[in-house]
Amino acid sequence: MAEGIVRLEAVADTMMPAQAPRLDAIVTVTALDYLRFRFPDAPWLPALPKLDAVSRAWRERASFAKTMPR
Repeated sequence: MAEGIVRLEAVADTMMPAQAPRLDAIVTVTALDYLRFRFPDAPWLPALPKLDAVSRAWRERASFAKTMPR
């Protein structure tokens, strides 16, 4: 899991919102949000500043914001 998320961090720039969401961005944001929720203090989860920025940017879009759990 940690290795996979580090690989996603390396290509995070390609997932920034520009047009319609692609499946890679949707899945990545969903997975990152789950990891942050389920394992908030996990020592094996590295810092992911690029993916965190991608997640924040996508969550600002209306389609993501309207479907966020409350």
